[in-house]
Amino acid sequence: MITVADGAARALETRHQKPRLIFPAALFDVPTPLRLRSPACLFFLSFFVLLGGLFQPPSLWAQTVTQNNIDDDTPGAWPAHSTGWKAVCIIGECGGGTPGGTVAPTSTSQTIDNATPSLDGESMFLSLTSPSGMASTDNAEALWTYIAGVDENATNFQTTVHIYPGANIVSANAVEMDHFSFSTSRNEEIMMAHECVLGHFWQVWNGQTANWVNTTLACSGATSLPASTWTEVVFNDHIVPGDLTDCSGFTCMHFDSITINGTVYPINMSEPAQVLPAGWASGVGMQLQMDIPYNGGSAETVTANVDEVSFVATEYAPPTGLQVTVQ
Repeated sequence: MITVADGAARALETRHQKPRLIFPAALFDVPTPLRLRSPACLFFLSFFVLLGGLFQPPSLWAQTVTQNNIDDDTPGAWPAHSTGWKAVCIIGECGGGTPGGTVAPTSTSQTIDNATPSLDGESMFLSLTSPSGMASTDNAEALWTYIAGVDENATNFQTTVHIYPGANIVSANAVEMDHFSFSTSRNEEIMMAHECVLGHFWQVWNGQTANWVNTTLACSGATSLPASTWTEVVFNDHIVPGDLTDCSGFTCMHFDSITINGTVYPINMSEPAQVLPAGWASGVGMQLQMDIPYNGGSAETVTANVDEVSFVATEYAPPTGLQVTVQ
């Protein structure tokens, strides 16, 4: 039996699946499911399916890992669950990684289902408190990482964050929002990190030098993250798998654009990726980080709420096979 979908407008489900072709049964003027046993009919149908696949727009070729409203997910659910938030990462307690910084914060917090402030009634609250007595060269930092799934072939990445910094954001040095792709088969860490250095510039990450690189986009005024105000930030970046010629033998992380409250700001910068640290597993996802610098030696607390946070990793490629169920 050949099963024909009963509406051309039905959405194509691409998450974790190969593309399936959908076309209207009305073209055949017969009820569904359609039972065709004639070899001539089967040939015609196969030809129709082939043409439909070849002329599908690229968006329908894409396979995706998509996670929406991840600010509503329980903190610390990973690795007991295959996706979810990891436990907060602070210096010395990060399972092999590090958020940076020189001293550990005295406390952090990550809570969900906060009604105020929120956009949908359920925001996530983040906080970080630095110790007193920090030296002038010290930083206290905390990193919250979300594992969205696994797709070593993902090429395009989009993260959307609605953020409401507290009034105490003036004590922070920077707010960081990233997405990443870790591949054990390529032994590669794609860390597309974006940092708003408050009052200065947005920066992106160079994996080879392990340094931040200034963009031309200021982190001030309309392109900053003002206190006690909701700001929507969307990051769009991509890679070209196998292209190792433009970034000193490493995959280039192409930082495409940052969209702030609906205005697109092209970044158009490329920085090299880095080798995957030993023992790390494959995965894609996003993360948030806040940094507190030396502020005269007193303890400081920085807070922010985030809401309607989403992550999409997309694998763009022409269809290599078309699925037709024949029974």
